[in-house]
Amino acid sequence: CAVNCRYCFRRHFPYAENQGNKRNWQVALDYIAAHPELDEIIFS
Repeated sequence: CAVNCRYCFRRHFPYAENQGNKRNWQVALDYIAAHPELDEIIFS
């Protein structure tokens, strides 16, 4: 996030240590593809 909202629960999340990468996205997308019962996904 660019800013930390007052109500944010991720305020102390170590973003610098947890950068996403293509492999992580692919694992998530594969999971979603394998579970057709999912009808709503919120990316945050």
